[in-house]
Amino acid sequence: MLWDIDKALVAFINSYAQKSWAFDRAISFLINADTVKALPFVVVLTGYWFARGNQTEHRRTVLSTLIGAFVAMVITRAWQNLGPARPRPQQDPLLDFVMPSGATRAERLDWSSFPSDTAGLTMALAFGIFLLNRRLGVVMLIWGFVLSCLPRIYFGLHYPSDIAAGTLIGILAVYSADRSSLPDWLARPVGLAEARWPGLFYAVALFVAFQLSTYFFDIRTAGKRIANAFEHHRSAEVETIAVPAVPSPDTEDPG
Repeated sequence: MLWDIDKALVAFINSYAQKSWAFDRAISFLINADTVKALPFVVVLTGYWFARGNQTEHRRTVLSTLIGAFVAMVITRAWQNLGPARPRPQQDPLLDFVMPSGATRAERLDWSSFPSDTAGLTMALAFGIFLLNRRLGVVMLIWGFVLSCLPRIYFGLHYPSDIAAGTLIGILAVYSADRSSLPDWLARPVGLAEARWPGLFYAVALFVAFQLSTYFFDIRTAGKRIANAFEHHRSAEVETIAVPAVPSPDTEDPG
């Protein structure tokens, strides 16, 4: 049932591929345009952090959003790496997927399609803004879906169910964090660090903001390469143990 819905939606969206070169290139731009996809969320959350009106409640919600976004990223990435493998639509032999104009089919993608970590992080940030301001939050939820999630379906990087699962994880992670006492527990040490060591505090905050605006790309890539290197090392050790040594002809017993 779910596969039939995924297949139908992917086929419908993919039917527009190669109909317009300009449209395809515009969607291609959005795939990697973090300034358009993620930076607006970081800018809005930063603005609410410094807003003077109801600052205590605003900062608590921003902390809840950051906690939930981090949890959503961890869950979606762990699920991709440890859960059942699901090929990307553009690599699925069961789909006759047409690549958009100017795009090439990836030879190898290192992680599973389900769930979408991009949707998880994007919708976590958008839902955090929704908790701060309902109207602006609706705008940011639509922004994230249209500019961040839909292009990934269009280019065959995710199925709609991948996006839906990532969205659900992101929203639930932020909602759970906001309902917990963890933001209240963190608010005091965070405020103390900001007051006593503003230089260090804002340097760390800038690093976190940069990682959020790039979807933790460097960290995710480094982690995946380390995991691949470790797996390759383990495989090499297993092969060394499993393959018996072959005696050299010079040392064989002539009988």
